[in-house]
Amino acid sequence: MINAILAVSHQPMVLKYLKDLLLREGCMVFLAQNAVSSLKILKKEKIHMVIVDSLMPTGEGKALCQILRRSSNLKTLFLVLLTTGNIEGLSDYMPDLCIPKESPEKMSRDVLRALYQLQRRKSVGPTSEHAACDEFFGSEGDWRRS
Repeated sequence: MINAILAVSHQPMVLKYLKDLLLREGCMVFLAQNAVSSLKILKKEKIHMVIVDSLMPTGEGKALCQILRRSSNLKTLFLVLLTTGNIEGLSDYMPDLCIPKESPEKMSRDVLRALYQLQRRKSVGPTSEHAACDEFFGSEGDWRRS
């Protein structure tokens, strides 16, 4: 089954980077520059994973995460949060994974690892309604929520 991925960021370069990487991996890719556009896509398409930029203006990325987790038909989406590397308070947004915005090579590695985890979750099924940021990929090594 082809993975349908929605990437949400206000930065066109981030969206292009994610689109190119995910297309190379055989994914169907949808792009949105804000929360409103992303919610319209989520209404129309069967999305497997949402990658949200936490640094969107006025906290829009974090607000989108909260909307997704509170929505009865979207709360089990595999949710990845792009961050600055500061993990403090991220569990409030309940992402499944957190990936720091670092060098393209490191981000590529981490996004590919997220795709692997999505595949694993699709085959095994989620262990709960949401995993609540139990992993952080990046230069500090893996971070697992205790």
